[in-house]
Amino acid sequence: MIGTFLTEAPATVEKITASDTMTKLWNAIITSFTKMWEIIAVNMPQVGNFFADYWIFIFPFILAIFFICFKMFEKLLGAAC
Repeated sequence: MIGTFLTEAPATVEKITASDTMTKLWNAIITSFTKMWEIIAVNMPQVGNFFADYWIFIFPFILAIFFICFKMFEKLLGAAC
């Protein structure tokens, strides 16, 4: 079984760059936030209305959390390479 796995390995290996990783991470975060927002807006309209009314005050905190996560991820990515 291990021999079969090793002989059927692809000849070329695709290299993953930090830029590709950050792009995929950003797309995953946006997708998950969009899906969470759809769930909140459909199932909890009061919460959706609260965010719709006061998003300008909440948005900087959400943005700060994203930037902190990105910085942590970049540091981890730099240590792994």
